[in-house]
Amino acid sequence: MFSLVKRPIGIDDLTEVRYLHSSAFRMCGAEHHTEEEINAYLSRINSVEYIRECMNCNLFGLWHNHILIGTAGWCASTDNRSTSRMRKIYIHSFYIGLGLGRMMVEHAENRASDAGFDEYSVRTNLSAAAFFESIGYATSSHGALNTPIGLDIPITYMRKSKSKSKQIPSNNQLQQQSMNRNFPEDISVGQRQNIKITG
Repeated sequence: MFSLVKRPIGIDDLTEVRYLHSSAFRMCGAEHHTEEEINAYLSRINSVEYIRECMNCNLFGLWHNHILIGTAGWCASTDNRSTSRMRKIYIHSFYIGLGLGRMMVEHAENRASDAGFDEYSVRTNLSAAAFFESIGYATSSHGALNTPIGLDIPITYMRKSKSKSKQIPSNNQLQQQSMNRNFPEDISVGQRQNIKITG
C-alpha cells in the first residue's frame, strides 16, 4: 500500500522542509535556471528569513514512509484584502506527475477559502509556471526575486479567482468519484488502488 500522510509543518520539520525545497528546486529548476541562479535561490532557502516565512504561511506537509515529499501553504496577501497567497509549493521530483502537487495546492486554496479569501495568487519560479497554468492560474506580471547573495531570480506572478478554482474537484468530490477513497485527481486507476492519503 502506497500510504501518504498530510499534516501541518511544525518547527521540528524545518530541516526536512529545507532539504525538500533545495533538492526539488535544484532538480526541477535545472532546465530553466543557470547554476548561478540555482545557487542563489538555495542561499535564500538556507536563510533565517526563509524559516520565518515557512512558519508564517499555514504550511502543510505530505509524507511517504516518514519522508517529507511535498509542502504547500498560504497566507494573506499584503496588497489585497480579498487575496490569499499560495506559498512554498514543492513536490519531491520522484513524485512529480502523480497529481500530488495539484492536491496540495487545492488543500491550501480550500484552507484560504475557509478563512474568507476568494482570490489566490502565487509568486513562482520559471520551472513551475506551467504547472500553475494547468490548474487555472493566469500570469499577471513578471518580476525578480532578491537573494541573500545579491543575484535576482526571474519569477512569474500568477492569479486565480475562487470561481475558477471550483472547476478543480474538491477533496469531497474526489472521494465520491473514487468510491470514498481520497486520491489525487491525476492518478491513474491502477495507481489509485494502491494509494491512501490520511490527515
